[in-house]
Amino acid sequence: MADTKCELPDCNPPSAQIIDILQNCRKIAIVGISPKETRDSNRVARYLIEQGYEIIPVNPGQREVLGIPCF
Repeated sequence: MADTKCELPDCNPPSAQIIDILQNCRKIAIVGISPKETRDSNRVARYLIEQGYEIIPVNPGQREVLGIPCF
């Protein structure tokens, strides 16, 4: 087998792109959200809601989180 290297994709977008997304997108999915208030996923979700974002909770093990139906 040849000694070839595979180039890794750039996984993290530039900061400017992240800022653009957060300024222009008002609906964000929280994958793996926890119903436990002490978990970071729950804290982030609450913060986003307080800042006017609509969240989409994604956790197949839960029916709802923060009163919002889960997917």
